[in-house]
Amino acid sequence: MTRNKISITAIINFWDWFSRNCSNFGTYHENAHLLEELDAQVKRLGSFSWEIGPGKIKDHLLVISPSGDMDMLQETKTIIGNAIPCDGWEYYYAKQPKQWDLRFNFMTCKGARLEVDAAQWEYVLLMYEDGMFTIIIKASDLLHLDDNDKLTATEIVLDGVLGEELRLQSICEIDVVGEFDGEHIDKASNMRNLAHHIKNCRVMTFHDFCTRNYTHARRILSAIRQQSARTSDRYVRLQRESGPCREYGYAMRPDPSVRGVGEVIPGL
Repeated sequence: MTRNKISITAIINFWDWFSRNCSNFGTYHENAHLLEELDAQVKRLGSFSWEIGPGKIKDHLLVISPSGDMDMLQETKTIIGNAIPCDGWEYYYAKQPKQWDLRFNFMTCKGARLEVDAAQWEYVLLMYEDGMFTIIIKASDLLHLDDNDKLTATEIVLDGVLGEELRLQSICEIDVVGEFDGEHIDKASNMRNLAHHIKNCRVMTFHDFCTRNYTHARRILSAIRQQSARTSDRYVRLQRESGPCREYGYAMRPDPSVRGVGEVIPGL
């Protein structure tokens, strides 16, 4: 389904409204009427979600989120890129990692308010050749929920731990279980370790790919240079590491639809 591209006029109108009202949300963002109006204003932009709360550096924070849709991430970047500065406010184009205790509540599909404590959740990562992961989460307290509510709860946790952008760039599948399979038990780690774990794995993936595919990647780089293809959806810039990685900057990204079997990554 083709989605209409957001118009710059709509973005300008949103920030004009926000700049006129940003000082009226209240110290603790308790102005319910204005929050409802903010919701309506964001919906006029498109199928985005939003967050408002205390900032990391300033007093207040506004997030315009792509609602977990990678294809909408560039649009939220455009929205935030056209923001009008407001005293005491900082803006983000995706949900940010949180300093929190991994406890939260959310509304289920049936309208019930559910309290969740993810502090003791454990996970196992399966890594694919393109650097994406399946995450298997041991969360027995979610097993009674339907699939949509499981996904909502786990995405809240992953966005809070990783930030929405890194989650979209790293996690391709989420699986919730009551117990790990035997082969996974000794690979499990606490959810608090996830961000550090994934960042380490991504660097390792790039370095190992460089080392194993040195000759192939040199040919790719030569072809890129000849065609002046400095940017392309078919290539991914590799993080430069020691050894052969210094010799080139790009490699083919495997087709994500044919990832095959993921490699189990030991926990931290």
